[in-house]
Amino acid sequence: MQDHRALYIIALALLIYGCGTGSSELQHNMPPVEFLPETCSFTAFTQIPYAQDGSPYHVMDAYIPDGAGPFPALLFIHGGGWTTGDRSEFQGMAEFYARRGLAGFTVEYRTAAPGLPSWPKVLHDVLLATEHICQNATLYRIDSQRIGAVGFSAGAHLASLLGTLDGSGPFLEGLTLTSCHLRLIVDYAGPTDLEFIGLNGTRTPGYARIIDLIRILIGTDYESDPTSWREASPATYITENDPVFVIAHGTADDIVPIAISRTFSLQLEEKGVETHLVVVDQAGHGFNEQQNLSVRRVLEPLLWSLLLQDHER
Repeated sequence: MQDHRALYIIALALLIYGCGTGSSELQHNMPPVEFLPETCSFTAFTQIPYAQDGSPYHVMDAYIPDGAGPFPALLFIHGGGWTTGDRSEFQGMAEFYARRGLAGFTVEYRTAAPGLPSWPKVLHDVLLATEHICQNATLYRIDSQRIGAVGFSAGAHLASLLGTLDGSGPFLEGLTLTSCHLRLIVDYAGPTDLEFIGLNGTRTPGYARIIDLIRILIGTDYESDPTSWREASPATYITENDPVFVIAHGTADDIVPIAISRTFSLQLEEKGVETHLVVVDQAGHGFNEQQNLSVRRVLEPLLWSLLLQDHER
């Protein structure tokens, strides 16, 4: 009898969370959840080009729940100070959420080096990847109107730009911002207010490393070219129409000081953007599984209500 009951619960969960289909009338009646349950299997596809130019940076991996779809999706953007790192950083998280009914795409992008800045081409890469995913929504069995972006550190800077950019700026000429509907941005310890860093960092302890990395990204320091720092800053473009933001930062972060996320959060809130700042006590630049539980408690009900639940927001 217990076995039959367990099978019934699993089948009901699969129906509700939509691994076979992207929506269900039952979703409207689901109570809020703290943590999303594992509901389905997935298939991974690797080395997918998102631009037809042969660049080793213009590739991504996809983690698609098994079933008909269309599924909501998350775009994962790795960290590494814009100078290093790769998409494998987010493989585990992409697999984790694919098992919970969310398609995942981990993207590569070009990196910078001293004397070889990558701004704004690095943003172009992320925009190209996002547009490729949404233009091929049918192929990937996703719903381009239910999309979120997740980034860590430098990747959170790029994810936040996807959330706040309004189309202005000469560096966007000829580019389509995105045909996706981004409903959620998840910013793990991102340097999201470059003007704040430029104005305050040189006289505040703890900012030397992030200032050096931004100089490499942009190719100049703030004093010489404040306009470029301002243009590369997600905080510059905040409007009341931005998606929901979840910002997670550790109090012991010695690379990206938490004050950056605090000021970014305040600016979002002042514009009327729904913002959830999760402060993780004693965490450094990156969280272990236990520390990330406090983020998941905030994030996963939002994944449910904004992406998984079948309604217009």
